[in-house]
Amino acid sequence: MLVSHSLEVPPDIRHLCVRFDLRLPDRNRILALIREEAQTWRQTGAPGVRAAREAVDQLSQNLLGVTESDARRLLRHPSAQPRARPGAR
Repeated sequence: MLVSHSLEVPPDIRHLCVRFDLRLPDRNRILALIREEAQTWRQTGAPGVRAAREAVDQLSQNLLGVTESDARRLLRHPSAQPRARPGAR
């Protein structure tokens, strides 16, 4: 596997190659995902989700560079919701 933003493939192996564009969400889309997941959390009957603006900003910054599906998975994972884990404070 070769990964690059710019790569010249020799003609004799081009038929073995696949090119694709990986589109990653920008900060605004990540912030929207955070809001969507918080809304989903509330709709399940859980108490409202509250977070300091700085925490949301840091979370959105940390999720830059991952795909949208990975960002959503990470937001849903219990480690992203400390109060959902037994014994967490």
